[in-house]
Amino acid sequence: MLKISLSFDPEFEPSAKDPLGDLKFCDDRGQILVRDTYLDTWFAALTDACRRLLSVNRVVRELGEPGDLITEKLPDGRLRLNFGDQSGSVESLSDFGAEVNRATDLFLGTLRSFPDFDETYFPRMLKSITEWKYGDE
Repeated sequence: MLKISLSFDPEFEPSAKDPLGDLKFCDDRGQILVRDTYLDTWFAALTDACRRLLSVNRVVRELGEPGDLITEKLPDGRLRLNFGDQSGSVESLSDFGAEVNRATDLFLGTLRSFPDFDETYFPRMLKSITEWKYGDE
């Protein structure tokens, strides 16, 4: 079962406007670890992948980092996630969507607790995260 965990960079003051940190994707078959990244960019990419995988079998998302996030449906119904030379898998799109929803809620809840959070300051990227959830299609 996929588990997405996140941590904000302890070397910097927590910031809703520049949310830096680490992401870890763990499942029974592998792990993807992304360090020192903009978490909002990743959550926008994950949300976009969920939405697009409803109608296509493969989504490639440039992240401005070394490597693209590639998510693809396999013939047996599983999903494969690849980032650089790291990979993992998920039982189904619905499992992936549910975990992305859970991790996104955690991410957004944490952002709202930061002193610099301002509801009027939601860049377009964050709007794409907050305005769509897997299962709402």
